Amino acid sequence: MKINNHVKSSKKFEVEDLLNFLAQDLNISEKAELTVTYNEKLLDRLSSDVEYSALLHNTLPNKYVLYVREGNVSQFVLCHEMVHLKQYEDGRLKMSSDFKTIIWEGEKMDNSIPYNLREWEKEAFSQENKLWKKYKKWRKLNK
Repeated sequence: MKINNHVKSSKKFEVEDLLNFLAQDLNISEKAELTVTYNEKLLDRLSSDVEYSALLHNTLPNKYVLYVREGNVSQFVLCHEMVHLKQYEDGRLKMSSDFKTIIWEGEKMDNSIPYNLREWEKEAFSQENKLWKKYKKWRKLNK
């Protein structure tokens, strides 16, 4: 996976190192390309029902942009969003260009579903801490 990283973490980890580990652990295609950048305006505009700290957007096949808030680049946000990238890659998750319509496992949804009840979010939340622990263990053994 190719990563174009334009953000820094205030935590004690390297963003690109974590993303590379997650791409490998989640078995994300080498054809995939991820750009990580700040975009407060977009996240503010979309935060009507939920305060978005990050948003992953599939711009073209195998091309993704991860928008994050400056100062909020945590390991859990990155792990969570990489699960979404895997969902996109598997074809289980699709989102319209206006971010209002989601297709989850072939079923059209909209943003009226409460955030914490969205199946794709439940899956990402259930994996983020596990992925972070795997990364820490890997890093301790390999660095």
